[in-house]
Amino acid sequence: MINDVISRLGEIESTAVMIMENSNTKKAQIAKESEERMAEYDKELQKRCDSQIKIMKQKNNQEIQAEIERLQEETIKDIQRLEENYQNSHTRMVQGIVNILTGV
Repeated sequence: MINDVISRLGEIESTAVMIMENSNTKKAQIAKESEERMAEYDKELQKRCDSQIKIMKQKNNQEIQAEIERLQEETIKDIQRLEENYQNSHTRMVQGIVNILTGV
């Protein structure tokens, strides 16, 4: 009878050890799968971020280019106005300067 109890306890202990080993194996497997999923998620997230950054850079470059073109056009118009003003007024301005210098 006591031998039967000891034998049964030995079986229970062996079963418990097997359960612990199986749970440790399963735990390691789950951890590995979780790490793989996280790595895949990080990789996909990086791809999406890179794509968004590329789109934002393209948009920014387009806006900058549009602003440069606008400023160039504005500068050309300003230069044309100055040239027109000079062409229309240079004789009068020169005469005014001569008058100031000669005291007339």
